[in-house]
Formats: sequence, structure tokens, C-alpha cells
Amino acid sequence: MNNSNFIESIKTDANHLDAIIDSVIDRGYDDEILDSDDYSILIQQKEFRDAISIGIYEEYFLPKRHEFEFQIINHIVDTVWHNSVGHFAIEALTGGIIGNASYQVVTILLKRTVDKFGTHDKIRSKPFVKIHTDIKKIAKYFKDKEKVHIEVIESDLNISRVRLIPLLKLLGFKCRRRNKNDYWIKPK
Repeated sequence: MNNSNFIESIKTDANHLDAIIDSVIDRGYDDEILDSDDYSILIQQKEFRDAISIGIYEEYFLPKRHEFEFQIINHIVDTVWHNSVGHFAIEALTGGIIGNASYQVVTILLKRTVDKFGTHDKIRSKPFVKIHTDIKKIAKYFKDKEKVHIEVIESDLNISRVRLIPLLKLLGFKCRRRNKNDYWIKPK
């Protein structure tokens, strides 16, 4: 691509960007300020499910990553979403386990993944074992806690923040991020 084609391509992309921004400005936007992000609700949006999958994939799977690993993580995240709405959520709510629904789904699917790989390739199961172990630590830690600052969680569990955050999102925690009060609230 020569220089003039490159510049023309960038101008076209800039015009497209302008159209997106103009459309948003014309229709207006919701400026409701919330105190926290509720990932049990946000996981219903595909963009958030994708972000959770990518966060887990990048932190638990070292280069050279494989597409099938992302596909497995993405499937687990989608299954949590699918099983946290509708019929399952109604049953969980009446049974008082809504806060544990995501944990139960993730645990079942990770255990199955570990078992399946374990019989064929123990090396491939290691990242899934680590995810499973970290999720169990989180569940045990929050058994008697309602909300905890991210730095405290990180220190107490000895799990880096970049690994913790996608797992907390997957499990449906709320995150209060206003005024540098970055703490995570256990799902109800």
C-alpha cells in the first residue's frame, strides 16, 4: 500500500469514527452514575463475556496459546451466563443459592475439563487446574466476607490482581470503583 492509499484509508476510518460519535451525540446517552459495576448483570452483554474470557485466557495461558483453550474458556463463560438467567436463576433464588450459581457452574465445567485433559495430556490441564484452584480460594475467602478491597484480596489470597479480576467478574461479584474505593462485593 503506498502512502497516499494509506492516508486515504485512515481518512475513511476517521470519517467512520466521526459517524459513530455523531450518532451517539444525536441520540443522547444515559448519564446515570452508578456506584458499582454488577457483573452478575453485565455478563448478560456479549462484550463483557468476551472481556472476561480474554482476561482469563491472557492471564492463565502462557504463550504459545492455542485457540481451543480460548474456546473452552469462552464456553465456560457463556455457560455461566446461560445458566445464571432464566429458569436456573429462578430456582436458585427460591433456594437461596443465587450467589453460588456461577461458582457451581464454573466448578463443574472446570473439573470436567481437568479430568478430560488429565487422562490424555496433564500439561494441558495445568492452567485449568490453576483457574479451578483460584476460584475455590475466592469462594472460601468470601464465605464470611461481604466486601473486601482488591489489594487486601490480592494479598490474602496471594493471587495477582490481573488474575483475580476476571474470576471475580465471572463469579458475578460487584465492583465499587468510585473515588478509588476499589472493593469487591460478594454476589447475593
